[in-house]
Formats: sequence, C-alpha cells, structure tokens
Amino acid sequence: MQFNKTLYNTNKILDFAEKKADSTFKTTIKAANKSFFISVLILLIASILIFYLAYYLSKSISKPIQTFARDAKALLSGQTEQTTPKAYREEELFGRTIEELKKSYQNIEQQNEEIKSMNEQLAKQNVSLEEKVKQRNIELQSTNEQLLGEKAFTDAIVESIPGMLYVYDEFGTHIRHNKKHEEMTGYSSEELYGMNPLSWYDDQSDIDRVKSAINDVFSKGYGEVEAPMRIKNGKILQMFFNGSKLVMNGKKYFVGVGIDITERKKAEKAIKESEARFRSTFDQSPIGAVIVGLDKHFIRCNATFANYLGYNESELIGKSIADVTYPEDVDVGMAELKQLLEGTIKSAKMQKRYLRKDGSMFWGEITMYMVRDENNKPLYFLPIIQDITERLQAETNLKESEEKFRIFFENSMVGKSMTSIDGKLKTNKAFKQILGYSEEELANLKWQQITHPDDIERDQNIINTVISGAQDSASWEKRYIHKNGNIVWVDISTTLQRDKENNPLYFITGMIDITERKQAEEEIKLNENRLKLLVDILQHPASSIQEYLDYALTMALELTQSKIGYIYHYSEEKKEFILNTWSEGVMKECTITEPPAIYQLEKTGI
Repeated sequence: MQFNKTLYNTNKILDFAEKKADSTFKTTIKAANKSFFISVLILLIASILIFYLAYYLSKSISKPIQTFARDAKALLSGQTEQTTPKAYREEELFGRTIEELKKSYQNIEQQNEEIKSMNEQLAKQNVSLEEKVKQRNIELQSTNEQLLGEKAFTDAIVESIPGMLYVYDEFGTHIRHNKKHEEMTGYSSEELYGMNPLSWYDDQSDIDRVKSAINDVFSKGYGEVEAPMRIKNGKILQMFFNGSKLVMNGKKYFVGVGIDITERKKAEKAIKESEARFRSTFDQSPIGAVIVGLDKHFIRCNATFANYLGYNESELIGKSIADVTYPEDVDVGMAELKQLLEGTIKSAKMQKRYLRKDGSMFWGEITMYMVRDENNKPLYFLPIIQDITERLQAETNLKESEEKFRIFFENSMVGKSMTSIDGKLKTNKAFKQILGYSEEELANLKWQQITHPDDIERDQNIINTVISGAQDSASWEKRYIHKNGNIVWVDISTTLQRDKENNPLYFITGMIDITERKQAEEEIKLNENRLKLLVDILQHPASSIQEYLDYALTMALELTQSKIGYIYHYSEEKKEFILNTWSEGVMKECTITEPPAIYQLEKTGI
C-alpha cells in the first residue's frame, strides 16, 4: 500500500506541475491579449478624436463661406428683398462675411490650440503606452522564463521517476513518455508514439484487466493494475501500473507510472514458498512447536505438542504457558523470555515439567527463539519442545547402572582395567595390588610398559584380531612385570566395547594372578623331570663307576641347566672332600692344570 501511495503522490505532483504550467501559460496569453487590446483601444480613441476635430474644423470654415456664397448668388440674381437698398445690402453682406471669416479664423485658432494640446496629450499617452508596452514585454519575458523553469522542473520530475511514465488521451493515443520508458521496454521514442496502452499484453484476461483499470481512471479519477508486460526483446516483465485522470483544454488524458515488480514478485513467491514450508514443517514436525504471543498465551501449536499434553490443537489456543506447566516449574524460563524480548540473547534452552490434561506430568526440553519483523520489532516467541521423559528415565537408569558397574569394578577381587585403544589404563584396586603400582603411577603408563618384553608382540596380535572384528573377546595367559621387577603371571580375559557406529572405544579386561599356580606347575614339572632323570640314571648301563658318575653328572647339569657341576664324597671325620667327577671344562674355568682329588674343608671356603 505504501508503494501504491507513493505512485499516487507522484501522479499528483505531475498533475499539479502540468496544471501549473497550463495556468501560467494561460495567464501569460491573457496578459498579452489585454495589453494588445488596451493599445488598440487607445489608438482607436485617438483616431476618433482626430477625425471628429477635422470634421468640426471643416464645418466651422465651410459654413461662413457657404453662407457668403449663397447670399452673393441671391444678390446677383436679384432675389434679395426690395426694401433694402442694393448698396446697403452689398455692404451688409460683405460685413457679415468678414465677421463670419473672423469668427471662423478664431475658431480655427482655438481648434488649432486644442489640436496642439491634444497632440501633446497624445504624445504623452504614446510615451506612457510605450513604457507600458516595454514593461509588459519585460513581464512577459519574466513569465516566459518562469514558464521555462517550471517546464524544466516538470521534466526533471518526469525523468527522475523510478519507472516508465506514460501519458495517453482518452482514445489511447500515446502523448508523452520518459526515457525510463524507452530503457525498460527497448522501444525507441518513435516506436512508442505508435503504440497504445493495450499493445503490451498477450493474454486476453490481462488486456481486460488493464482496460478495467483505464476505465477506473476516467470514471473514478484513479486506477491501478498488476499485469505481465512483454517488452521488445520478448522478455516478460511483471509490472505494476497506475494512472490518474488529467483534463487540459477540455481534453481528457490519463497520466501514470509503470514499475517493474518482477523481483518483488519473485520475493513474494519465495516468501509464500517459505511460509508454506514453515507451515508444513511446523504442522508435521515430530517435535512439539508452539507460537506464543508476547502476552505468553498460545497463538498456534502443532499436533505433536497437543498430543504431548493430551489436548487437541484448538483447546490449547488462548491458554497461557502457566496453564500447562507443572506448578513447581511455573517460573522456569521466565527470565530467559525477558532476555529474548530485550534482545540480549538470541535463544535459550531449558528443561521443565509440563502438566497434561489428565493431570500427569512429563518432562520437556525447550529451545526458545524470538521472532522479529524487518524493523527488529518483537512479534512472537517460538518454543520447540521435545518430550524427554523417557530419555531422562534412561539417563537415570544409565547412571544407576554406571554406579553399579563402578562399585563392582572398584571392589572386585579380580584385577580390572579399562584400556583405551592407544594403551592407556584405568584400573581398580585389585589390579594395582597385583602389580604393586599406585593409581598415579599407572595413569602415566601404557600396558606395553608393564608387560614382559617377550609377550608384547603376541599380546598386540591378539588385540588387533579383536579390533578387526574377527572375534569379540579373547583369553590368554601373559606375564606382567611387577614394580619390584618380579614376573607376575596372570590369566587375562578382555572384551572390546564399541559405539553405535561399531567404532572401537575401549577394552574391559579382567585378570587373575596365577603366579603361584605357575610356580607350582614349574615345581611339579621340575620334580617330574628329576624323577625321570633318576630313573634314567639308575637304568643307565655303565662299564665302570667313573663312567656312571660322569653320566649322572651330565644328566644333573641338563636338569638344572647349569654350566658347572661336580660329584664328590665328603668325609665328616676327616673334614675333607674327595672329588669323584666334574663337568667338562671345569678345570679350564678354574685355571687348574692338575686338579687334586682331595680338598680340605677349611681350604675350600665353604
């Protein structure tokens, strides 16, 4: 409407400018006609006066002459009265003639003076008239300059109009246009003068609507219409046209402006499509959505939000936020609403409880926005609500489960660890006790740093197999290095935890210290080997006692994995050792070239 009003005001300005120019022109013509009429009137009066004076003079001079001639003629013809003596009549006639001539002369003198006076007055009037004519010419020149200035002003207004200006008469004849008209349509000035207001349209319905608007101009004084206009290059422009009625010299015209609204139409279409998408998204959203007025009452809501509360949509319209909020949570979010209204924040997020129609409660997570107009004036609040009752319950259950797991993890008698993919450890008390490390020490170590070097490669291969998905878990025996350097044997079981996308997160591992069991197994194995060796020694065939003793010593070295060994007989009475046999190379080790067979106890250092 503001746009139409602006166009209407523009037409009024043009109308006023045209009427002003027409009025000024008429005033100038009237003034010129008036001056001309006065000049002609003065000249006419002067001519009449001169004519009248000449006529009077001729009468005054000719009358005594005519009288004298008549009397003379009568005298000569003898037609005068008989009682008057002839001499007397001639003298009397001559005297009367002389008197008449004197009077005529005096009259002529007097009339000459009057003519002279009238000539002087006419000269003065002529000078005055010339001055008036000169002044009027100056006024006419000034008026003409003013008229030219107003025309330039009007032309400037016409050319500055942000659209195509047109003037047509009531028969559709093109009268005038501006340069913008040529630029927008692509037609030359000569071509435009041969076109009428209906030359631009293809569709009959558009032609009919334009005709109706033109009829409004002449019948109501103003008309407007929107229509697609085809320009010279074939392109279609969406246009807004208007027109105002103008009457000049008894002829009717309409003056109007055409504005290209193609972009505006595109914007309007985009807005409509956007609004349609918003309505569709709003109404069909699986998450609750509400439009809340500045008074905190519901203007509109979608079906999802209504279902949350157990109402139908129409029942919620007009209710306030407080009407559907759990009593203890009525104040939740009010401070954020104020901040949104003031513009200090763009959005706000909160959780609160809602009250259903049946009196039950549910938890909602709200994301709140403030919608404003193009002037940043607040229009309404737009809360997006999601029912998080089940999620909160799941989170509560998860927290309880995590707490149970934490208690089980920390207090388990079995060593437990959570090992990241890169090898970092989080362990329980039993794990720390098995390896003798504190929590702080283990926090800075990876599993590879506390594993027996000979087991690292095998352990890594097992871990890689689980990560690849070839198997979900693994169990094996391995060796750790205790803080004091001792080897700790453990029976280990591990399971890989993954996220929803099946990406590996961490290993949960349990281990049992089997060092004592391993030691017992080693002892049993050693005893079994000893027994087998003794049996072998006892069953060994020998050709001499020395050969038998040498074999027994070799088997003993093999059993104990020793390098040096010997067999001797100790005499308690004599306190001496009698060496029976020794391992090969012993004497080389001892650098004894001729070893004795008997050693005194006190000399052996034992």
